[in-house]
Amino acid sequence: LGAELRLATDHEEYLSWMLESLLQSPHFRWIATRAADWTEPPEDWVRTGYQEWAEGEGRVSTYLRILRID
Repeated sequence: LGAELRLATDHEEYLSWMLESLLQSPHFRWIATRAADWTEPPEDWVRTGYQEWAEGEGRVSTYLRILRID
């Protein structure tokens, strides 16, 4: 309870699937309140080599913060 799930992707279809799957569940709530919540990583985000490579290729990541509510 109260745990935060953090996800990121640069793939639009995967992003849609993640949001659809998580938002259908009564156990999770997307905690975004403004555009920067999904366009900018959290301050303590750990960047991966894959993320750096994808950004070097011009792809943009979307960040999701999902709260476990029960």
